Amino acid sequence: MKVEVWSDFTSVESYLGKLHLEKAIDQFPHSEYVVIEHKTFLLQQNFKKTSEKNNVNGENHQIQNNNKSEPIDSIQLTRLHQKPVHEINTTLAHRLAHFARSKNKGRECIDQIFLAHFAEYKLIDDLTTLARIAEKIGLCPVETESVLQSNKYIRQIDIDLDEAEQMGIETLPFIVINETYAVPGSYTTNEYVEVLSSIWEEIKFKPRYKFTKNNSRTSFCEGDHCNGR
Repeated sequence: MKVEVWSDFTSVESYLGKLHLEKAIDQFPHSEYVVIEHKTFLLQQNFKKTSEKNNVNGENHQIQNNNKSEPIDSIQLTRLHQKPVHEINTTLAHRLAHFARSKNKGRECIDQIFLAHFAEYKLIDDLTTLARIAEKIGLCPVETESVLQSNKYIRQIDIDLDEAEQMGIETLPFIVINETYAVPGSYTTNEYVEVLSSIWEEIKFKPRYKFTKNNSRTSFCEGDHCNGR
């Protein structure tokens, strides 16, 4: 079960959705088959309110969101006061996340970036902040500096943003399961469990492999949450 998540690091809803989704996957009986792929969305670029409802173009099935949330222990979810959210360009942070993912540290990196913004009130468009995050999760400082000073991973970000534009994404987080089921907005943990269970019942007898145009079989397992088969 492939779970693609479009989010941005300055979005409260993205952070809540991430926490609730991860708890839901932990509770989901078939969690070993769930693979999460985090996608880039830039609020600073798109100037969209994350509370707006979204209509997805194409053949995606859209699941309604009740806009419920759960309390988060020991974390004060307030906006960063040093700089208005719409002025924070999170491109560097997303590039760091893509780099961390290439080192199998994507989830750790994303966790730390969200914490830096919402719990530590750090400016996540600052190179010093991102370098400290990279060091904390065990990335090579020299390699990290080289990546952040270059344009590396810009292409991956552009691909994510192009997909978001094609789907008309305006609500964060925006989740697409198995490239078919669209889940816009932040759900509670229980609601995510219900969504995963419902979709599992529909797809559980389908092949867990996808085929490329040349008919070669590729494993469906990829990303930070792959637990094997």
